[in-house]
Amino acid sequence: MVYDGNDLAEAVNCSIKMFADDTCLYITVDDPAEGAEILNNNLSGVHDWATQWIVNFNAAKTKSMIISNKTRPHPPIYFDGSQIESVTNHK
Repeated sequence: MVYDGNDLAEAVNCSIKMFADDTCLYITVDDPAEGAEILNNNLSGVHDWATQWIVNFNAAKTKSMIISNKTRPHPPIYFDGSQIESVTNHK
């Protein structure tokens, strides 16, 4: 197999944006529990892809951001065995 960083998009079934060495997964949902399940499953796919290609992602630098005008609790998101920090803004 030949490494092609663009095949990361094939490891997920949500929207993905890749910028140089940053990657952003995003979805639109009405139910926070459904959103957490989708993102957790997709992050598992990213982890599997990274393991296959011997690529290291820094789970400590991974952040989660909810954009909503509803104030409901959101289940945690995990990547590589670590709970992702939820932030209110991101550069």
